[in-house]
Amino acid sequence: MAPGGADEVMRALSGLAEYTVMAASSGPDGLVIDVIASRREAPCPVCGVFWGRVKSYRASIATHAPAQGRSCRLRVVKRAFYCDTPGCERKTFTQSTDEVPATARVSSRCRAVMGRAGRDRSTASVASEFGVSWPTAWRAISAAAHAAIAQRPPNRAPRRLGLDETRFWWRRPWLTGLVDLDTGEVIDIVEGRSAAAVEAW
Repeated sequence: MAPGGADEVMRALSGLAEYTVMAASSGPDGLVIDVIASRREAPCPVCGVFWGRVKSYRASIATHAPAQGRSCRLRVVKRAFYCDTPGCERKTFTQSTDEVPATARVSSRCRAVMGRAGRDRSTASVASEFGVSWPTAWRAISAAAHAAIAQRPPNRAPRRLGLDETRFWWRRPWLTGLVDLDTGEVIDIVEGRSAAAVEAW
């Protein structure tokens, strides 16, 4: 394989564009991929100036989307940089990316995959498959649902409106689903299960 070919293969399998794959191992709990951001500098979150003077390296674990049908975790090596901007209150900061945001324990790709999985499955089953907590899975599913609703063109007023109340977890409020009975399409979901909630919609 050509130089760098192995890294390109692992990058394709993991779907990581912003990282360099340093190592990968397989065990009874699935795959573990060691990665580091390819870019050797990052903007200070306060002043916005890019810096590349490294103070230290830190590692964290993030749950990632399955690769080749196997569970996957990322061991992310993060650079801690000095900020040398005069007057900036932030003296050091840790590198992050859109794919693995700061303090994230789940990668952005994993959240997207969980969001799609939750379209026709229970939150509990998604959480179990990905090895995350119920609230973590629900946040991913809820974000995907809201994004899908926002991207849809405005619906005409349904000729027949169906209502279905549900609650996904006892700590969460009741919700009312609004369905077009002619098409079976879910139009929206509103918080509450009262006539006032539906009338407000």
